[in-house]
Amino acid sequence: MRHPHRGEFVLALVVAVVASFFGMFLPMASHGALHNPFWEFTFGVGFGIADSFSGVLDLRSSLLLGCVVWPLLMFGTVWMGARRVLRSGGRGPAIFGGLFVLSLLVCIGQSAHNSLAVQVPLWWNEYASRW
Repeated sequence: MRHPHRGEFVLALVVAVVASFFGMFLPMASHGALHNPFWEFTFGVGFGIADSFSGVLDLRSSLLLGCVVWPLLMFGTVWMGARRVLRSGGRGPAIFGGLFVLSLLVCIGQSAHNSLAVQVPLWWNEYASRW
């Protein structure tokens, strides 16, 4: 017997995996040539939070928060948000899908990424500067 929400579960999981890839691994896969500022910022905020507790957190704790805890929280948030939108019916899933695809198309090169990374915590830059 097939579960009635299985398709929504899997599609929401795919959305979260793709968002995570664009937020954390696209620069690695493209050898640093491509960066997605929207998703890198979404996943990089954890490093910004760690920086605000720099007097309390050591390097290992900062890496744990920025590389593991925050990305897992964002993965879960994106996944649950996508599931909620997919269950909503109507135009919501189509609008969400269009906005999600648009967010994936916003990619910049290395020089623009470096200029932006001075202003906001982008995951790849923050990871590389700590590791």
